[in-house]
Amino acid sequence: MCCAGISFRGPTKMFISPSGAKINADLYIQNVLKPLIEKEIPRLCGKEAHKVVLHQDNAPAHQARKTQEYLRQSEVKFIPREHWIGNSPDLAPMDFAVSGIFMGLLFNKKPRDDTGLVRAIKTAWVKLPMEKIERALQSWKRRVELMIERKGFQIERLLN
Repeated sequence: MCCAGISFRGPTKMFISPSGAKINADLYIQNVLKPLIEKEIPRLCGKEAHKVVLHQDNAPAHQARKTQEYLRQSEVKFIPREHWIGNSPDLAPMDFAVSGIFMGLLFNKKPRDDTGLVRAIKTAWVKLPMEKIERALQSWKRRVELMIERKGFQIERLLN
């Protein structure tokens, strides 16, 4: 599993789980959320870390009760699972913008082993164009408003 985040201050580091690891709430909390909250958010945001709002997709490890409880007890603001529409790629900046750009940066890479794959992923991640990240984040509020207006129906064609 690869997991990362974006912000107006730049991307977080890429968190990569060991090959063959079972992705569950415990692994997600220890290998992603804890370092994200304790190191990455402060590194990116400094004194403005309190303004960060964490958004996650509906992956089982993200939505697990244990994960949600960990986030409630942390100092970070987050969108709880009950306040987010599942399977909503039109609304998730990582889905509607970043994943496609990231995959394009990886397209011609041909790693020979897990080490090469991890290196290719990390190299591509740091090459994400900041202007694309900013544009995705700037459109997020409008996308959510449109989705509410459209009562959950697809909105992508309305944004072009």
